[in-house]
Amino acid sequence: MLLEIGQRLKAGVGNRDLVARYGGDEFLVALRDLATLEGLRQSLGAVVMTSVGALAVRADIGYVPFERGEDVDILLERADAAMYARKRSAKLASA
Repeated sequence: MLLEIGQRLKAGVGNRDLVARYGGDEFLVALRDLATLEGLRQSLGAVVMTSVGALAVRADIGYVPFERGEDVDILLERADAAMYARKRSAKLASA
C-alpha cells in the first residue's frame, strides 16, 4: 500500500517538487504549484487493487504555505497541526 501511495504521489508532482516518506505511513510533499494539490487529493482517493481485492484509501493532508526564512521544524509542526485539524473536522462532519 505504501509503495502504491508513494508512486501516486511521485506521478502527481512536477520534476521540481519533492516527495519523501516521512515515517510510518506519512509522506512529505513540497509543491511549487498549489494547483497540484487537488490532483494529488483525487489520486489518493482512488482505490488500490491488492491481492485481496480493492481497498479504499483515505488520506489526511495538512497544507501550510512556506514562510520565507522559516525553520523547517516549525514548518513541519504547522503542517502536522493542519493535518490533525483536518482529521478532527472530518470526524465531526461524519458524526
